[in-house]
Amino acid sequence: MANERILIVEDEIIIAEGIKNDLEMFGYEVPDVAMSGEQAIQKSLDLKPDLILMDIVLQGSIDGVEAAEEIKEMVDVPVVYLTAYANQKTAERIKMSQPYGYVMKPYQPQELYTAIEMAIHKHEMEQNLRESQSLLSITLNSIGDAVLTLGQEGEVMFINPAAEALIGCAYSDALFQHVDKLIKFVDERTEEELVNPALLALHEGVQIDRDKHHILINNEGRRFPVKVIGRPILGEGDVINGSVLVLRDTTEERSTRQLLSEFERKYNHLFEEFREAAFIGDANGYFTDINKAGVELFGYDNREELLANSFAERLFANREDWEKYTKRLLNGNGVKDFETILRHRQGKKLYVVITARAVTDKAGNLVKHHGIIHDITARRQLQKQIFENKKMEGLGRLAGGIAHDFNNILTGILGYASMMKAGIEERHEFFEYIERIEKSSQRAAELTDKLLGFARGGDYNMQPIDINRMIIESRKMLRSALHSGINIDFQLYNHPLVINADPMQLQQVLMNLCANANDAMSNKGTFIVSTGMVYRPVKGENPEDLRPYVTLTVEDTGVGVPVELQEKIFEPFFTTKVGTKGHGLGLSMVYGVVKNQGGYIKLKSKPGRGTTFTLLFPYKDEKPEEEMGGIGISAPRGGNETILVVDDEESVRMFLQDLLESFGYNVIMAEDGEKGVELYSSCYQDVDLIVLDMVMPRMGGKQAFIKLKEINPALKVVVATGFSQNSEVQEILQCGAKGFVKKPYMINEFLGSIRNLLDN
Repeated sequence: MANERILIVEDEIIIAEGIKNDLEMFGYEVPDVAMSGEQAIQKSLDLKPDLILMDIVLQGSIDGVEAAEEIKEMVDVPVVYLTAYANQKTAERIKMSQPYGYVMKPYQPQELYTAIEMAIHKHEMEQNLRESQSLLSITLNSIGDAVLTLGQEGEVMFINPAAEALIGCAYSDALFQHVDKLIKFVDERTEEELVNPALLALHEGVQIDRDKHHILINNEGRRFPVKVIGRPILGEGDVINGSVLVLRDTTEERSTRQLLSEFERKYNHLFEEFREAAFIGDANGYFTDINKAGVELFGYDNREELLANSFAERLFANREDWEKYTKRLLNGNGVKDFETILRHRQGKKLYVVITARAVTDKAGNLVKHHGIIHDITARRQLQKQIFENKKMEGLGRLAGGIAHDFNNILTGILGYASMMKAGIEERHEFFEYIERIEKSSQRAAELTDKLLGFARGGDYNMQPIDINRMIIESRKMLRSALHSGINIDFQLYNHPLVINADPMQLQQVLMNLCANANDAMSNKGTFIVSTGMVYRPVKGENPEDLRPYVTLTVEDTGVGVPVELQEKIFEPFFTTKVGTKGHGLGLSMVYGVVKNQGGYIKLKSKPGRGTTFTLLFPYKDEKPEEEMGGIGISAPRGGNETILVVDDEESVRMFLQDLLESFGYNVIMAEDGEKGVELYSSCYQDVDLIVLDMVMPRMGGKQAFIKLKEINPALKVVVATGFSQNSEVQEILQCGAKGFVKKPYMINEFLGSIRNLLDN
């Protein structure tokens, strides 16, 4: 049943009641009846009915048609005319007011019902249409694309605000103008004018899509790159009633695309040129991309070859490290400074630090990972080298301490043996025994010298020498030190190579290397001695500041040195020789001498392919010194001078007391520097000379010398030590010490030095 509310406008009350009864019979609600046009207008505003049933001839100043027209201006309600009077003029007025229905009196109830239902339905359809049109209008006016609707002749029927802005023309100005007067299109490549796609769609009935190379020139002459869509508007029977043109300004899109392209280009450039290895990998353990530095790091010829190898299986040295790496990747914070070992293409180890981030899916599964691989192999090697250097320095200090103590012991043994030998005749039954003791002590002293050489505390006579001349003068000696089946080849630089070195020590270095090669070749092979010149930076200085170095290379074709032993080969007492063939001090002495003379030593060896030692010494731009003859020293007896002996070793003090007193000297003794200073301060006027040890507890030789000199600036001091003339000894000598003697003492040399100092 219908329940619409209908306002009746009828000035005849009886007729109005009849109409009301009919309407209510059909289920309609009649809220009121208006008797005049004025009442109809007011009640329409107050009651807001769903329909008005309007008589044309009414009481009052306005009739039904006029009232309907005024109501239409104020409220949206359908009007159906109900009248018995309608001439031609009234009929025209009714038509102009666009009623929803017209019923002639007298009517049949069913006829009235049909007219009302048709009017209500038509009104609902119009409302729906207006809502759709409103939605369409809002949509067209809101979208960012420009939309133009053209009629059958190409005239503009509609444009949205975006189109107004793009074509540079207001809606009112563009309406009904031909589209070609407002815009035109050109090909951006050739500037050739193009047919408007909307006109193509209009005339040919085809759909047009253009997304490249179209430039729109608008009403103001401005140019815009656009994407274009043209569609025909088809009516009944596929008749083309017009067309739609949709334009999208791609200026910003192009700019964004260019920015993205530039960003991608810069990113690719940074990725490629980044000095560290940068990579992108997948969840299966493969690289999907890696830069040039990464390809070089792993030693591959090209990127494709590297990408074909599994990062997890082939490049990680340890599968467990890969699992640890992926586990850390997925913890949410990525991987930072993950230290691991990777594998070079040639199999060598690469020590690296990896910093990376993971990309996961919604379930937290690894999709890909990207990061940086920092090669720390060189740093690890440097750390290892520093460790080895510190270890060698520690061994050197240990060896130096042992040699110092051993020298003190040998001083007493060798000294007393020499005194006993000097005090008996050759035919004495103990003369031969004493001579053996003396020779054994001298051999022990030679071993001590080697230990001191390793400890860089030996006795060095530094002077400019031509290393080529030294090798030439040593040829016969080197030849005699090798087995007869070994060939020797000298490849010397064609110019003098001068270095600052001790010629005797350098010759001993060469002999030790020769003996080492002789044992490695077992009576057959080739021994090569070569010299040259290289340039390299000085350790700890500017790496670009290159200095000249002289190279001495000794090469053999022997059995070689296993890799695991190469780190230990310069350690004292380390030897691979069995039985009594070696004591393990030859190469340690070589190491110590080279280091003490400012040089470097390198070892290159492979089992079965021989060994090469390369020694580097700083080049000296000086003339070498001529060979100097020895100086004979006599051992004259002393007078009645008094000598103060300051030494912490009791055996050394007792020996010097016995020796000096046997040669006529008076001897006073002190067990350390502090006692020596105290004793000297009480009797310095009676002391003619002091023999001062350098290494002592409580107060060492240097500090004691300073204190002694404060007591008597004119004192005579002989510095005694098992070490060479190192910086402390040189400093004391420059400050006024008169001489230097090396332990263990050679009696004639020691007594001669004492006598010369006292006489001078």
